[in-house]
Amino acid sequence: MLEKLSQVLHKVREGQIALSEFLYNESTDKEGKLFDVNAVKRYRLLVALQYDLQSKDEQLIKELLAAEIQMHRKAFHDMAPSLSLNAYLLSQFRKPEYALLFLKAKQANYETNCSLDFQYLVSAGIKNTYEFLEGMDSPEIENFYSYMGDTAETCFLSEVELEEWRREQKDYFSKKYSGNSFKAEIQLALELDDKEVAVEKVNEWQNFQEVWGVAELKELNYYRVLLEDYQGQVWANEELLKQMVEDSDKVYTLQFLSSLYLKLNDPINAWEKIKQSLIHLQELPEDTNTKRFLVENAFDVVLQINNASDVIAQEAYSWVTSSINTMHSIHHNLLKKIAEAGKLMNDTEVRNKYKSRLKEEQIKLDSILYQAELLKKENLNDTMDLWEMDL
Repeated sequence: MLEKLSQVLHKVREGQIALSEFLYNESTDKEGKLFDVNAVKRYRLLVALQYDLQSKDEQLIKELLAAEIQMHRKAFHDMAPSLSLNAYLLSQFRKPEYALLFLKAKQANYETNCSLDFQYLVSAGIKNTYEFLEGMDSPEIENFYSYMGDTAETCFLSEVELEEWRREQKDYFSKKYSGNSFKAEIQLALELDDKEVAVEKVNEWQNFQEVWGVAELKELNYYRVLLEDYQGQVWANEELLKQMVEDSDKVYTLQFLSSLYLKLNDPINAWEKIKQSLIHLQELPEDTNTKRFLVENAFDVVLQINNASDVIAQEAYSWVTSSINTMHSIHHNLLKKIAEAGKLMNDTEVRNKYKSRLKEEQIKLDSILYQAELLKKENLNDTMDLWEMDL
């Protein structure tokens, strides 16, 4: 991955790739929210710069930070790791003229104000920064003083504290982007949204690891979930199951495995996991939520097999229809699955009963949505009235 990032950086330095491809590029997602099209590309370029920072990169890094500030002001309301890395890289040049740029970065949004280190404002040195700002006519100067103090002598930070902070930052960023372990490389690939590399590194880790404990398997499963790798999740959870001791842990893992097999269109194995979970479920206090998940998965088994004559479908249907009799609250989607399964299995009684309940729930849902729409219109009208009064 680092080789690919370095190649891109080289092309940017040589002018073969325009810097504009990494600057703030505003767009709107399906929900109407603003986002920066180039955010991930810029982060990748910053990581490449972390590995190969050169004196000639100063202007490049400055422009990237300006883009980060734009993104955090307009389209990103948390603090992205790219901003702190960008600030760190620019601080390496120890230029007091960047104090106000760091101030803008800190004030980009609420989260950056809380989270971006205030030490960046004087990262060029306390005395040097105050001397540079002295006599400067800018409304932002007062904001700087409110963070740091009115003079170099009354600065809230000492040179000793500043130097200690510099060492801590160097240590943090050198370790964060060192890529000297499988986990570091996996985490970096995930942060940089490079799924291909992340999958490669997770596979390498799995093949390299000789002994798997519960903690390692849970971490492996976590990565597989992020990568939407169902087969990988199955392997991790099957191995986890072998190390489970408590019935509650076994039931949860078996239920999760049944869901994974259903996602892989493997209802046979899904039903086997459900049956195994029922053995352990008997040893536990009544757990409505766990049983509800198992019931829904069992109906999915029947519907995926899609054959009323199939022995496994009949077995699953027999268990699950007896189980729903004790369930008092059944959500809309599950009611729909029950009615569909009843139709498939030629069970007129179940089909009609739950089809009727589905209609009742739909009427209730429509009423709730209608009332919500009315309330929304009333609030909108009240807002318009107030606006007209202001006019």
